[in-house]
Amino acid sequence: MDETKNKDIVYKKIKNFVKENTNNNNNNDNNKKNITDIKYNGHRHHHYLIIFSPPDWGSTALEGLLSSSPHVDTMCKAKTWACEETWLLIKHGLFEREERWNETKTNWTRAYEIYHQYAWDNTKHFLMDKSPPNIAKVHSLHRFFVENKYEYSFIILTRHPCLQKIGRLLSFQKYAVFINDALNVIPQKNRIIIHYEELVGNPYAVSAKLLHFLPDLNILNPNKNRLFGPGESNIRYEPLTQFKSSEHCTFQHYKEPLFD
Repeated sequence: MDETKNKDIVYKKIKNFVKENTNNNNNNDNNKKNITDIKYNGHRHHHYLIIFSPPDWGSTALEGLLSSSPHVDTMCKAKTWACEETWLLIKHGLFEREERWNETKTNWTRAYEIYHQYAWDNTKHFLMDKSPPNIAKVHSLHRFFVENKYEYSFIILTRHPCLQKIGRLLSFQKYAVFINDALNVIPQKNRIIIHYEELVGNPYAVSAKLLHFLPDLNILNPNKNRLFGPGESNIRYEPLTQFKSSEHCTFQHYKEPLFD
């Protein structure tokens, strides 16, 4: 599928979404899509999105793309760094800063109570978390979802070593082990692999891929990014279409992407 066709798919969804919502303005009660009618009633009506990515791999860019769907909520309301939950859990005493990568220190039941109370808009269907330490906790997090019969999806972000600084190559090897571990733990129907190089090089293709995997997202727009930073300034993040080519490694730098 070439880039033009991917753009056509995304633009068509954007156009249809705008048309549907415009037509519904005068008759909201009768014509709203079911997904927009979902209100918070425990956790049963939510679908949890986990961006599974090491630090400095582009997870914020992927989160920004997903945030362009009107059915997705981020954790930006909690006003933490890069809309990540780790700092919120530290604030509420679940673990100390130096323990954030320790899987045994996270009580997921309590963690999700905190998320719903302080971080998420519970009227949204898809609730997203992109905290990097989750990659070290895949076993307990997956078990939490399964035991509670929650809907969940892991969006696994990978990137090639050509993008890593020399000092980070050893970390890359460690992170690659975590990713391979996730591929063995998470059922295929509950996960999708996104390559960072394609995310920034062809965001329309990635948007089409994500919409095929999760149709209820309804719309993704690489020209929008609803993330905002902590503090009074509420700094906004750039959409993917504004990334400069010099800021990413293209497919020409290597033969094949990893973790297929």
